[in-house]
Amino acid sequence: MQCPSCQKEVSVKDKDVGALFTCPQCRSVYFINFDGTPEYGDVDQPSAEELVKLQNQNIPEKKKKKKKDKKDSDESEASQPEVQAQEAPAIEEEVSAFEMQPESSHTESFNIDEPEALEPVPTEALPTETTSIDNFSYESQQPEYVHQSSGQDFASIASEIESFGNEHTAVAGISYDLEISGLDTKESQELLREAIADSRFGWHTEDIVRQIRTGTCHLKDLTPVQAFVLARRIQFIDIDMKWKQNVLA
Repeated sequence: MQCPSCQKEVSVKDKDVGALFTCPQCRSVYFINFDGTPEYGDVDQPSAEELVKLQNQNIPEKKKKKKKDKKDSDESEASQPEVQAQEAPAIEEEVSAFEMQPESSHTESFNIDEPEALEPVPTEALPTETTSIDNFSYESQQPEYVHQSSGQDFASIASEIESFGNEHTAVAGISYDLEISGLDTKESQELLREAIADSRFGWHTEDIVRQIRTGTCHLKDLTPVQAFVLARRIQFIDIDMKWKQNVLA
């Protein structure tokens, strides 16, 4: 298109049609008709304020709305106080407090090179479906254990214990029972001994080790924190774990 003021060729885009157009050569302002021809009369040139106002009138509603939404969002963010970092789960705080406790100076000592010999158990003495030994019942009415194999991801059992501990921190009488099987080698038994030989658990390590029969060990009434810490410590031992959750009414 040829500028009616300076007679030079200028490029007119679709967005300029039906709106005021400023010549990039002579800075003259005129209206571009919808047929693409310039309309340049003897009218006074609009002031800068009028030009801005006219151009704003031609901004699509979508762009106006976008600017308004951005402004509202900025104001909203400015009016809100800074959000503190999300608090760590309650169970994690309890675990940290547990692990920060100093171990008792009376920690049990043991000889790793010479573990106590295990007594063989006659086959006829093994428990059956209805046999009860040492307060551990195998009756069908007993709630079933949730099996946790050493090959499974530790995150599954840890997440379950952590989630339950967070949801019921104020409820008394919550505990876990753990059955560990696969303790058939001296190495696995020593690794278990090292994991539980912590005075903060409040357990008699040697008593627990002596109770291992046919490669199986039972730990009862563990708090959610004890269960979480123990599960994390023995997750890489080549053993099988079965967990049972106890909730007293």
